[in-house]
Amino acid sequence: MTVAVALAILMATTLLRFAAAILTLRLARFGGRSRTWLLLAAAVLILALAPLVSLCHALFSPQTYTPQMDNELFGLAVSLLLLAGIGGLPPLLREVRDQGERYRRIVEATKEGVLIVSPDGLITFVNRQLESMLGYPSQDLLQRRFLDLVPTADQDQAAALLNPQIGAPGAIAEICLRTASGGEICTLLSHSPIGTSGETPGGTLLMAMDISDRRRVDEALRDSESFVHATLDALAQRVAILAADGRILATNRCWGEDSHCPLPEVPEQGDNYLEILDRGAGSNPHAEAFACGIRAVLAGQLSEFSLEYPHQGPNAPRWYLGRITPFTNSRGTFAVVTHDDITPLKVAENSVKQLAYQDALTGLPNRLLLRDRLDQQLILAGREKEQVAVLFLDLDRFKVINDTLGHSAGDELLQVVARRLLGCVRKSDTVARLGGDEFVVILNRLENSGDATVTARKILQALTRPIRLKAQEIFTSTSIGIALYPDDALQAETLIAHADMAMYLAKEQGRNTYRYFSSDLNARAQERLRMETYLRRALQRGELQLHFQDQVEVATGRLCGIEALVRWQHPGRGLLMPAEFLALAEETGLILPIGSWVLRTACERMRAWEEQGLPPVRIAVNLSHRQLIDSEFLPTLRDILAATGLPPARLELEMTENLLQQDPAQAATVLKRLQGLGVSIAVDNFGTGFTSLNLLRRLPIQRLKIDHSFIHNLFSDETAAAIARTTISIAHNLGLRVIAEGVETDQQREFLRTHGCDEIQGYYLERPAPEADLLAAVGNLPPAAPPA
Repeated sequence: MTVAVALAILMATTLLRFAAAILTLRLARFGGRSRTWLLLAAAVLILALAPLVSLCHALFSPQTYTPQMDNELFGLAVSLLLLAGIGGLPPLLREVRDQGERYRRIVEATKEGVLIVSPDGLITFVNRQLESMLGYPSQDLLQRRFLDLVPTADQDQAAALLNPQIGAPGAIAEICLRTASGGEICTLLSHSPIGTSGETPGGTLLMAMDISDRRRVDEALRDSESFVHATLDALAQRVAILAADGRILATNRCWGEDSHCPLPEVPEQGDNYLEILDRGAGSNPHAEAFACGIRAVLAGQLSEFSLEYPHQGPNAPRWYLGRITPFTNSRGTFAVVTHDDITPLKVAENSVKQLAYQDALTGLPNRLLLRDRLDQQLILAGREKEQVAVLFLDLDRFKVINDTLGHSAGDELLQVVARRLLGCVRKSDTVARLGGDEFVVILNRLENSGDATVTARKILQALTRPIRLKAQEIFTSTSIGIALYPDDALQAETLIAHADMAMYLAKEQGRNTYRYFSSDLNARAQERLRMETYLRRALQRGELQLHFQDQVEVATGRLCGIEALVRWQHPGRGLLMPAEFLALAEETGLILPIGSWVLRTACERMRAWEEQGLPPVRIAVNLSHRQLIDSEFLPTLRDILAATGLPPARLELEMTENLLQQDPAQAATVLKRLQGLGVSIAVDNFGTGFTSLNLLRRLPIQRLKIDHSFIHNLFSDETAAAIARTTISIAHNLGLRVIAEGVETDQQREFLRTHGCDEIQGYYLERPAPEADLLAAVGNLPPAAPPA
């Protein structure tokens, strides 16, 4: 019985221990088939071999087997306990496994990269986030030296984190890590040591946060701040940033460098700007105003504030412009305070005002300032019941001096005149230059009009004194027109215009004198203005017409030429002679279109007459001074000859002797060009001027016209007869032909024939007449030889 029980116990013990070994092998998977579990399974298996050997011995050699019940029972108990212990491990291991899975998922789910570095510096664990951050697969990271991932510049700091004696738990450092692509990412590494049994560290847990974007933002912010600071420091204006309570948060470099600016004293960053201004308000009134402006802006009462103020610098006055502009952000309301040194701007502004109100050449007030001062004087004079005189001055012969000596001499002359005029008036009076050689003097607070006469005479005397220009003495004079307030006008512009009219009267009456404005003068001016208006419309309305007068040879009585003379059929005054409107046309410039019309019409009529059977003779047309100096005259004449088809030799241009004397050099140039066109030239009104024989010799002239005044006095004035005879003789000696105009009697014609005059023209033959009357009159005259 005892042996059977022992055999049963041995069999049970063996089965229990083999079951424990098999169960241990199954549990090894929880440990990832680690070495510990495998050793444990082997130990249990070896424990199962002892009862198996005893069982085999009892079965195969029962005669030698002696059961030891105590040992067998103890072995069975140990086997039961071993199987029970190992059988109770699966739930515990399952819980451990589940907890490890949860931790793994947490580690994998975190947005930070996680890695574990062993004590010898090798990477033993990485999560997927770190793989993604670095671009490496886990197999390329595990068992790799951590410092291999760290750039040289950050390796000391990374090694310190891994050093258990230096890197305290929770230590954080910004360290760059290399990526698989060869680049770098900036990370914020947190350090946590992994402990094991005892004091020996089990490694280091590192958590890496990718801060590349944040670092780029920080660098951008630093760059932006650096740019802003550099920009502010480069500004030539003082700039400060104020908090809502007035504290200075920041200033630029110029703030501390501009020691001349009075607002405020140079403060330190952190000082209260408002308190500094309040302290300086007693000595500087602008400080109080500026402080009030800052408070109003910071309180939201003003959108902005500016203050322009002067300050006496060490050498000269300076001007500043202070501005306060608010801005808000998440931290509250702030203000930007700026101070600009606007002294150069003020200087430029004053220069602009000077240019706007003063004549640059003489420094006198110009037309704009003159008008302003005259308006003020008239207001004051109206209130005080006083008189004001306006003197309008125009220098005599200024153009001759300017053209002869040059513009620099003319400018110097104007400056001398300005100084002399200032010496003739009181300080309360005004001397202004309108432009060119025109000046205006305002005399205020006059007791009577005689005071203006005294000043005018003083000016005439001062300006007739010789002036030395370019090492020679120049004599000039002026013509003065005077208008009085309130007698002649109440408005400034009208007073100046009336004084201008009176000045023209002074010029007409001999120059170097003065004349007062009168109502008759105004009437003349109004009539002149109306005449100018009508004359401008005369060409458009076809009111101009040509009359013609024949010219014949004295010896043969044959027709040799026809002179075209312009007339104006005025709509209100009837037929007007040239003397009644040509001077006005010359002055206004209308003589140019009128002269062109006369030339074209005369050439067209001559061609039409030839087609009607009139023999070929010359057509004579008068030329004005404006036409002679006009740059478009020669092209216009060339076009007229081409358009009408009149041979140039058939056209004769007449110009007065005085016209040739005004500018002999200009006249010689133009006449030579006219000669090149093939037209002939005649000198009209000869004998009334002082043309030199040398000038006659040099000019391309074909004919001299003896002035009608000498012909009229042939038998009543021996001098007139002598001039006529001499003119004929001189002309023939120079190879010129002579025509006498204004011949009215047969006795005059006979005198001219006797002394060899070539041609005559005048009432003795025919009066100037319209085209039809001329053609009827000349139809009975034999033609002369055509002009060469």
